[in-house]
Amino acid sequence: MSRHLCTVDLHKAFLPASSIRYTGLALSEVSPVQISHDSVSHWLRATRQTPNMVWNEASKFIDKKSSCLLICDDTRLAKKHSQKIELVGDQYSGAEDDVVAGIG
Repeated sequence: MSRHLCTVDLHKAFLPASSIRYTGLALSEVSPVQISHDSVSHWLRATRQTPNMVWNEASKFIDKKSSCLLICDDTRLAKKHSQKIELVGDQYSGAEDDVVAGIG
């Protein structure tokens, strides 16, 4: 039995359903079970997702006849002093332990 509230099935259901926000906080806000964003982060750290596992799930949603790129990244670029960059939005930063203006 898993000690984490987040599961592969929950995470798999969340990713294609979310069109903008893919964060642990976003998952915790829409989850059918009460779960904190920290629980999602701990689960992601404890669960080793190999590139092959990601591809097996993502490939179902990719038109393989067209040229495309699949980019996977969870980096947050803090932009504290930026007010005119279109991509900047409010996001939780684990490094800052707060919501910051950033790209990610």
